[in-house]
Amino acid sequence: MDIFIKRLQELLDEKDMTQRELAERIGVTEVTISRYINGERKPRIDIIGKIAEVFGVSIDYLLGYSNIRNPYNNVKSNDQQSENDEDDELMSEEDLYIIEQFKKFLKQQRRMKRKKD
Repeated sequence: MDIFIKRLQELLDEKDMTQRELAERIGVTEVTISRYINGERKPRIDIIGKIAEVFGVSIDYLLGYSNIRNPYNNVKSNDQQSENDEDDELMSEEDLYIIEQFKKFLKQQRRMKRKKD
């Protein structure tokens, strides 16, 4: 089963939301949602974004590129651990997320370099 279909169905079940309710919230028909779930149709990226927003998850999560439902929430919890850092207060959640991703990238590069040496 396509990961998008699986995750969309899981999110609908978790929120106890009907296909009709989701359709109304994102501005499509109930038939369109049904076609997404049945694999008959793939949503455009703007619709995927609206679905992600309704459920409070990232587009990456919906499409199966990440298992983290909302990386911005994870960054925020990391931010709470470093409340004394005044710079964090000046940055948006997106800025903090990008910084976290860059840190992961640097760590990965360091590991790869060690393996070569």
